[in-house]
Amino acid sequence: MTLGALKPLGELVLTFEIFHSYGYRKGECERFISRAWDAVSDGEVLLNALAARPDLIVLSSLYANFKEFGCTNDRLEKLVLHLISTDSCKGLEFPYWRKLDLLHAAESLGINSMPEVADKDCWFYKCPEPWVMSNDIAYAITHDVFYLSDFGRKGTDRFSKNSLEYLNVWVPAWLKIFADQENWDIVSELLMVSQCINKKQQEDSFYALLIGAQESDGLIPSPAGAGKQLLDFELNPDKHRKRFLSNYHTCLVAGMALAMKSASV
Repeated sequence: MTLGALKPLGELVLTFEIFHSYGYRKGECERFISRAWDAVSDGEVLLNALAARPDLIVLSSLYANFKEFGCTNDRLEKLVLHLISTDSCKGLEFPYWRKLDLLHAAESLGINSMPEVADKDCWFYKCPEPWVMSNDIAYAITHDVFYLSDFGRKGTDRFSKNSLEYLNVWVPAWLKIFADQENWDIVSELLMVSQCINKKQQEDSFYALLIGAQESDGLIPSPAGAGKQLLDFELNPDKHRKRFLSNYHTCLVAGMALAMKSASV
């Protein structure tokens, strides 16, 4: 398995981990995770990747998701523990949401705990002008919320009062903007944010739009240009493969959003 394949595999494993934790098709989730664990040779692929490239410590998130299903590798876990403690990994320059990803993974693995108030370096902490929202900012804040709340499973204790008030006011407005653009990728992630911070605020009209965008074969279309990183690893993919890779991520996040909503109804 190539390094390039680990990112989409990680997204898929995360999706099934979310499905499973929210009670959606648990048996199928467990069967898929078993196959995915086989695909990384019981963690040896991740071990070799981290041994060769310690800067790819973000792979600890993928291992943490596997471990939720009881898939463990002692050597890999010892290496992750060691790398997280090194000055090299501590000094890696990541966007803040990626740092939260690592903190979330370390907490899931029992290595250390995430700070109780960890949102002070998030974009939304100072309640900035909401009209400067962009695709990049949207992805950053959605991931901030996912990791701070453990995808809604740990509640909102790690958010300041101002952050929660700001997000609850402006997420519906941003949903309207991205739904008008038919950007179902960001719509799906913002719907997940809404579930993480306020399960009473269902945003039903946006779920209806998301479901309405689904095509006859179940695909939910991605924004133009999506999937380029996946396509770059393919040699002459046919049109069906291109269609799959171009819409892969949106289908996953839409599935997670719908699974989280169904669990809260």
